[in-house]
Amino acid sequence: MKKMIKLSLVAATVLGLATTSYAESKVTVSGDAEVTYENLTQNDTTDVYKTADVNINIDAVNEDGVEFHSQFVLYDGTQGDITGLENGVVTDTTGNPEAYSQIERAYVVAPLPFAEAKLTAGLAPNGAFGSGMFENGGESWKTDLTMKAAGLKVKVGNVTIKESNASQADKIKNYVKVEGSAGDIKYGLQYSNTKDTATDCTKTYMNPYVTASVAGLDIAAEYASWGSDGDGTGMFVQAGKEMGPLSVALAYVTLSGADGSAGGDYAASDFFDGNVASNATDDTSAIVVPVSYKVSDKLTAGLTYVSADVTGLDGTAMDITADYALGKSTSIGLLYATATGDAVGADDYTKMAMSVSMSF
Repeated sequence: MKKMIKLSLVAATVLGLATTSYAESKVTVSGDAEVTYENLTQNDTTDVYKTADVNINIDAVNEDGVEFHSQFVLYDGTQGDITGLENGVVTDTTGNPEAYSQIERAYVVAPLPFAEAKLTAGLAPNGAFGSGMFENGGESWKTDLTMKAAGLKVKVGNVTIKESNASQADKIKNYVKVEGSAGDIKYGLQYSNTKDTATDCTKTYMNPYVTASVAGLDIAAEYASWGSDGDGTGMFVQAGKEMGPLSVALAYVTLSGADGSAGGDYAASDFFDGNVASNATDDTSAIVVPVSYKVSDKLTAGLTYVSADVTGLDGTAMDITADYALGKSTSIGLLYATATGDAVGADDYTKMAMSVSMSF
């Protein structure tokens, strides 16, 4: 009952905002929710997990054109100590409801009177650069300036990519991103340096990309180099084609050197999710073949096959999915995932899941 009262108070507050009018200002409320049921067999053990996620977005624009964006997350993280929060980690598994709500983002975007410039500040999405292959996704405390110059989009910023308490150290990243286009070709270059305040070590990072449409194929290529002395590299290449209701793609990723990892948002498959990485002694590579077919206006089927040689695991994985739209804002998703390989748990990994999601 206590949890219901708390949720009712949140709902009342949100509804109050949604019906409040301010002179020359606009406030909107939106959100989404998903409930998931999973049956997972791994290491000869079968477990059942249930998760629920609710995102509530409150956005506003004032009379000066300054935007405010926020997202509040409510989620169930008690089932088997597994959280439904995308980038969160549950530290309180006592059932305390305060442990399962969080401010996911809260930031402002202010227009500036030159070069179509905008200043973004606060707890904001990191955003994807290029294919997003080497990005960590999620949100961070950041300040960045975006402007246009000579037909290019330029972004300069500072972000705390790891915020710690007083007894630990932050990781501070300074970056410059430049992006442009010429016809069907899009290109970009990112350069950054990240300082670990605990070790006083600075790591540089360079990341160019290009995308194009060639002979009916959608092509993407991206390269990354990182480390104090460029001691790690990564490459991502993908070609895809849409043929009516059928969409087929072929992707290849390779990583070498210390601290080599695909971005935190990159999931080659259900099993190969966040574990495509290399280290100082082991390189990694993966081939990914995603296929989707739109059976009808409501039903879309998908199949993804992965063959990977990653740190600690050589194996294959396959996902079979189906998504059925119950309406414009509600859908049911089904997943069957399996993996085989030489790592513990990969030889008998099988997952069956069903989810119901909606937006409002």
